Amino acid sequence: MSKDQTQNLNNSEPVTLESLAAQMAQLMIEFREFRAFAEPKLYDTKPIREQALKEIMEVRQELKDVRAELRRLNSHHEQMMIDPTGARSDIRDLNRRVDDLESPRQ
Repeated sequence: MSKDQTQNLNNSEPVTLESLAAQMAQLMIEFREFRAFAEPKLYDTKPIREQALKEIMEVRQELKDVRAELRRLNSHHEQMMIDPTGARSDIRDLNRRVDDLESPRQ
């Protein structure tokens, strides 16, 4: 609104229907200009959408990584279940090697 419309209230001129209609027309023009400026900004969700898509892609990648790790662990678990004696033997060998490394050298 370019000028203060209340200044016209102190005038000695009587308010006519035509002057009210002109003021209303001017207000409608200003409202349409404002709406034309503001409405596109109201619906501009591209930055929000791009950030959401980026986060979704990151979560998907993390989920893929978790699934791959679960498959790897499941494979190891299956191998241990198939040959538990071999796993026990491997553990004994590892314990023996650790003991050898930790024992004082003579």
